[in-house]
Amino acid sequence: MLSIDLTEFERLTYGQEHEEAVQILLDILQTVESSRGHFSICGMQGELISDDEGLTRLAAAISTLFANRAVSLSPQGFTRLVSANRWISAIFSATAFRNTDHLLLALAGKDKQISGDNLSKLAVLYSQESQLDLPIDLLFAARPLAAISLALCLIGSRQMISPVAHQKREAVLAWLPAKLDQLSSLDGLPLPMLNSAAMNCSYADLPQKHDIKRALNALVRRDLLSRGPIDLSAPATGKPRPTMLVVLDWWHPGHAMYRCYAPLIHACKSRFRLVALVTSPPATTTEALSLFDEKIEFDDHCQVWLAELRRVMPLIAEHAPDVVYFPSVGMSLATLYFSNIRMAPLQIAGMGHPATTGATCIDYVISSPEVHGDDSTMFEPVCMMPRNCLGFLLPPGTTRPKRRRAVGTRNVRIAITASTMKLNPMLLTTLMEIATQATHKLSYVFFIGTCPGLTYLNAQRSIREVIPDCVTYPEQPYADYLAKLVDCDMFLSPFPFGNTNGIVDCFLLGIPGICLHGDQPHAAIDRGLFEMMELPGDLVAMSREGYVAAAVALADDPARRIGLRTQLLETDVEKRISAGRPEGFVETVVSLMAD
Repeated sequence: MLSIDLTEFERLTYGQEHEEAVQILLDILQTVESSRGHFSICGMQGELISDDEGLTRLAAAISTLFANRAVSLSPQGFTRLVSANRWISAIFSATAFRNTDHLLLALAGKDKQISGDNLSKLAVLYSQESQLDLPIDLLFAARPLAAISLALCLIGSRQMISPVAHQKREAVLAWLPAKLDQLSSLDGLPLPMLNSAAMNCSYADLPQKHDIKRALNALVRRDLLSRGPIDLSAPATGKPRPTMLVVLDWWHPGHAMYRCYAPLIHACKSRFRLVALVTSPPATTTEALSLFDEKIEFDDHCQVWLAELRRVMPLIAEHAPDVVYFPSVGMSLATLYFSNIRMAPLQIAGMGHPATTGATCIDYVISSPEVHGDDSTMFEPVCMMPRNCLGFLLPPGTTRPKRRRAVGTRNVRIAITASTMKLNPMLLTTLMEIATQATHKLSYVFFIGTCPGLTYLNAQRSIREVIPDCVTYPEQPYADYLAKLVDCDMFLSPFPFGNTNGIVDCFLLGIPGICLHGDQPHAAIDRGLFEMMELPGDLVAMSREGYVAAAVALADDPARRIGLRTQLLETDVEKRISAGRPEGFVETVVSLMAD
């Protein structure tokens, strides 16, 4: 575990050595980012400090530093600090401060107006948990890049569980696209937040939530073209074996991307020479890359992106790809760059992040009829594979642990398997409504993915403010997670962004559940998985009210839960989910190339 030493930061801050203190804070926030919020805090002589004390001292020192009007931020310092806005917000949220409102009020002074250099501090410090109105239009009029940077950070945050945070994201999502259209360059923006915003907008409720993707991608394309020619020439025709360039982000056997897309890519070896463009080398493994004939690595480091593009594009040109395939767009910053560059006559995207890409150089999205939503939610033309092409791999070493609790007890344990991004106020209040209506006692058990350390502390608090008696578990080894999950009696899938692998895990252990179907791809996959297991249609709700009714009915019917459990355990779940015919994906790609 990475560690943070507060001693030097506190000494410099309280000693009025501002420039040095800002640099130390940048290093601290880099550690928080690198550790994904899972770090320890040390004081004098290296002794460990409790989370409560350490985070409170850190928040107090940040307050002291930025409340000093003599502290100003360079353009480079601002860009780095605003990129860490979500972590600054998380630090304060985990303490008794809860937000940075005391600091913003101090910056405003007696006239209650933030101006001058303090506007940059506002963008850096404004918390998603703030109870103060966000003066986004005033900030934009005075400091456009600061306002847009803050908006990107609020949209890109992985945790918007509280009502106040959720409402902020909804408002900023409606505000930002038109402002991005006014920019000609990425200069001055917090680049790491571009793909975070493009990804995490999908977890919002706003019907137009994906409009920001079009605006972001158009801006990336404008920036690239302003720096010189970037597109590649069409490859020579008549090759005996065409080349498919596959743009990868997360790619290892334990990750959902590999579990869902490795069978499709493996099938492509029969028709294509496969070249991997690895955009996040630390998130890939040699084993996973063995599917490919060649690889190109892109260093996804925001400070060197232009130089790295100029290095990598000639390497791509040497391979002269006939088709470029993006299993997902948005999980790494580089996928935003490459999806807005023409590298082949045909460029297609999968549904690894199940939502429209909004990219300027994606010709088609390839989907499957079993798990597809409504075409109206997509910006790109949709090309359907034949039915029964999808197949999912289980993580290495998957086992079925033994259940320790009796089945059908009055206390019904309900699993919520969801990454922190999928948790939201409507879901939590709906769960409480279900618990109120059910005659059985319901106990909610949250298995929160992508949520270690500081992120978990805040997620746990936000959940328990609505559901006080719930059980929460942070991210943990897969076997440990399954050993706890198996003792649950049923599950409820999150909405509006549903589940894939979490549902497969529950089915593998014989746990039935309820899901809510919607028009977006990420709200439609659940129903496809339920149908794959031949489960009754009434377990798939078509409205929030139907979701509540179905959940109450299943919770209050032990006999039915036992019957569904028996059905799932007698089904060879692993065989059924892996039984797809991935050759249908290859046929679909070949037909598009022929058009």
